[in-house]
Parts: sequence; structure tokens; C-alpha cells
Amino acid sequence: MIRAVIEGVCYHLRWMLEAQDRKITTSKTIRYAGGGALSETTCQVLADVTGRTVETIKEPQNAGSVGAALVAGLGLGVIDSFEAVKEIVKPSKVFKAQAINKPIYDRGFAVYKQLYRSNRKHFEKLNADK
Repeated sequence: MIRAVIEGVCYHLRWMLEAQDRKITTSKTIRYAGGGALSETTCQVLADVTGRTVETIKEPQNAGSVGAALVAGLGLGVIDSFEAVKEIVKPSKVFKAQAINKPIYDRGFAVYKQLYRSNRKHFEKLNADK
């Protein structure tokens, strides 16, 4: 059940990335942060579903605090540039999409989108004001 939830979240992210790609060029690498990035299984599923490289950093659950400190450092002039930030925060693990899983996740993604569209009227009922 938990894996199905993870795959559903990854499918939705893939859908959003594909929509963005129609407007602008997005990165082929996802820098994954937060508590979810602690799970190597989740990182690999994200890579496989999106077909993108997924990078995590050391202690990804602290990324927000580290980011705030880096922005403060930039603002105070302690850190010279955004390029210098790339040298401070480097990926600790990299997950590549596994080609063997592509047809499985492509089929699942097609079904995911069909289910979403066919359930639209049900979502409207569930979200209607009472």
C-alpha cells in the first residue's frame, strides 16, 4: 500500500514536469530533499517514474534550514555567489532511471491519467461545499 502511494505521488510529479516541459525547459535532474529523500526506494521510484536522475544531499530533512542559512550567507556577503553554493551543497547519492522499469511505469502512468480524468466528477462531489 505504501509503495502504491509513493508511485501515485511520483506519477503526479511526472505529470506536472511534463506540463512544465511544454512551456519551458526543465532540469533533467531532480534534487530531492525532505524526509522522503531518506528512503532509497522512494528515490529510485521517483527516478524510474520520471525518467530523470534524482540526487539527494546529506541530511535531506534539513534542506530548508540549510537553504535559509545559505540565503542569509549570500545576503550578508559571506558567500560570494550562487555558484559558490553549488560547491557547498553537493549531492551525496544519485539515482538513475532503470530502463527495465520504463515500460512498467509508462503503462501505469497512462492508467493513472485515465483514472484521474474519469474520476473528475467524483472529486468535484467530494470537494463540494456542504
